Amino acid sequence: MRMLFALLAALTVFAAPASAEDLSIAGRYTLMGTNPNGSQYSGTAEIVAVGPGQVQIIQTVGGQTWAGQGGWTGDDLQIVYPDFNVMAVYGLNPDGSLEGNWGERGSTVLQGWELMTPQ
Repeated sequence: MRMLFALLAALTVFAAPASAEDLSIAGRYTLMGTNPNGSQYSGTAEIVAVGPGQVQIIQTVGGQTWAGQGGWTGDDLQIVYPDFNVMAVYGLNPDGSLEGNWGERGSTVLQGWELMTPQ
């Protein structure tokens, strides 16, 4: 009986789903988005893991480079782009894409929308 309990406990641990923080999202992405004024944009992004649950993102949109850094807070990937005073909050979709909203840092409303799809 004790052995059966130990086996069931071990299977439960190994069968537990990984949290978003445990998943590797490093790589290259195609991105598209909508600005708060409704205009659309597209570009590329590269995500690099820099520590447990921490990443750096380099986005290139219309010849302009956006450098951000951040990490997971629960199931949300929160990124700050300090040169532009912008914050973004992304969720991880089942297909591996990252989708979220962005806006001025400190704002209570994130009005832009963005989707990053793995290349």
